[in-house]
Amino acid sequence: MNPIANGTRAILHGIDVTHLRSSDGATAIVADHGGHLLSWCPVGGSEALYLSPLSGHGNGQAIRGGVPVIFPQFGEQGQGMRHGIARVRPWTLLSAGLDDGVAVARLALQGRLDGQGDGKDDDKNAFRLVLEVRLQDASLQLALTVHNIGSAPWSFQAALHTYLRVDGLGQCAIDGLQGSGLIDQVAGGAVSIQPQASLHFAGEIDRIYTDAPASLLLRDGSRRMTLGQQGFADTVVWNPGAVKAAALSDLKKGGEQAFVCIEAAAIARRPVLAPGASWHAMQRLQVVSD
Repeated sequence: MNPIANGTRAILHGIDVTHLRSSDGATAIVADHGGHLLSWCPVGGSEALYLSPLSGHGNGQAIRGGVPVIFPQFGEQGQGMRHGIARVRPWTLLSAGLDDGVAVARLALQGRLDGQGDGKDDDKNAFRLVLEVRLQDASLQLALTVHNIGSAPWSFQAALHTYLRVDGLGQCAIDGLQGSGLIDQVAGGAVSIQPQASLHFAGEIDRIYTDAPASLLLRDGSRRMTLGQQGFADTVVWNPGAVKAAALSDLKKGGEQAFVCIEAAAIARRPVLAPGASWHAMQRLQVVSD
């Protein structure tokens, strides 16, 4: 069977998706629903993202896994829907093609921060999001641009809620966070400093690392992945642990052992955009050994 060509449109899990393939054979699948990256396979490697087999898709449901786009609020830190509306709304595919061998897709979402309406230019809280996905060889880059197309300034939170597949949570570690300030949401929002050189996993973890480093290393057995970010000031590290995972209907038993979320985010200090202004940030993943 011939590999699916770059830009091919299809239906997967009942939703519209676009297949991406770089000239050297890296692949990805991005859904219109939520502007959601569902799959990424680097050249010569296996699936790098975790997608729950029990996840719902479409019809206002948030997809469990892949890379949900969080906007305009993180968690319950606002008056709206948990983690915002962007991850459950239909996005528009603007383009999908090759740029000097790199597979590139761009999607957009326009609306209002309160989730009411389509975000006309005369709405004071109207926004437009553009997500760009770029992949080649062993690297993936996700860039998010937020435009204030309304008539008044407003603030927001945003994150790329990246679920990374791992072979076993107990053998994983994240290097590069030592000395970073953190907000421990499992401990009721306690503020402290990351003391260890490597972060290991034992039970639930839900931390917002503020003023996070620009580069981290994920170690998963013999596998290594670097994570870089620009524009996003914070990094979230999350795994529900066995107890909370058991209460999630869209996660199979023991599923928490198969992923860790390392999210490029803007949470602690909310960006403020004047009318006509834009904000841009990106996350870059690179598999360095597998």
